Amino acid sequence: MARRDDQLCRAVGARLRELRREQGLTQEALAERIGVEVGNYAHVEQGVANPTLSTLGRFATALGVPVLELFRAPIERSVRVGRPPSVKAGGSNAKTAGARAAAARAARRPTRGERVELRALAAKATDESASLDDRIDAVRSYAAILTRLAKT
Repeated sequence: MARRDDQLCRAVGARLRELRREQGLTQEALAERIGVEVGNYAHVEQGVANPTLSTLGRFATALGVPVLELFRAPIERSVRVGRPPSVKAGGSNAKTAGARAAAARAARRPTRGERVELRALAAKATDESASLDDRIDAVRSYAAILTRLAKT
């Protein structure tokens, strides 16, 4: 279980870094917005720290994205000499012109059943009366569905 937690922390940290850079923010600026020490924020980005759901909520609010956006896999960028930069999304390459749009188009739309399941998981993840373990499991399940959709 600890290994999966480490992987999740690293993935969330990488996604936070990507979102922060997209908005042109420094670690210092984002940490100040959220009200945390820069070193603590840096540990989250590095995947060393395991932030609480409320802290993740503050990150998401400061970045102007839904909390679940923090659990999407970051887009790997690669640059080759003599070729335009490309973006790898779910194992396929797309040119960087509209990289996010290309990645979104590559992802299959969820079926009605998957949408119902995603809504139920989102509700469970944000249900303050649910146990922390149940909420974390809901977030992990939600992220797994999003990852599966991105790969198909």
